[in-house]
Amino acid sequence: LYDRTGQNLLAVLAPGDGTRVYALFSELPQTLINATVALAQPNFWSSPGYVVNGWQDATWHPTLAQQLVSNLLLGDQAASPLRGIHERILAGQVTARYGRLQVLEWYLNSADYGHYAYGAEAAAQFYLGKSVTQINLGEAALLAAISQQPTINPIDAPQQAEQNRLQVLRDMLNQGLIT
Repeated sequence: LYDRTGQNLLAVLAPGDGTRVYALFSELPQTLINATVALAQPNFWSSPGYVVNGWQDATWHPTLAQQLVSNLLLGDQAASPLRGIHERILAGQVTARYGRLQVLEWYLNSADYGHYAYGAEAAAQFYLGKSVTQINLGEAALLAAISQQPTINPIDAPQQAEQNRLQVLRDMLNQGLIT
């Protein structure tokens, strides 16, 4: 938070003053990519980035591109059917222009994982005490689950977080992403 001049820092609303790390797509573990896609949008690799139906409910973001657009581009707009339409148009444009890999990279680096942890690297550091590049399959499943429900995490709801982690692993198994 800055003062009204925008020059003086008054407070930082985040755990620690650490530098935020942005992970390139090539640095993100395949297990995290697979877990996130399996849970959030199984048809991600063939999707145009948006789902037309449900535009009346501006709180429903069924694709990763729509979640990205909603959080980063339309966060200041009030929920309305018009916002739902804008979200779908922008999600389609972002996916078409930048591609699915870039959408996934942006999503994984900006998703809210709860407790002021934005992005997979911050979440891995906060919840697991290690870099996202060092996580295993189970930890990737946990982070994927938290990205979809930030309030269900190992600190605030450990039992539910574990159930969600196991569900992600079951989804990955059912989709043939793991054996």
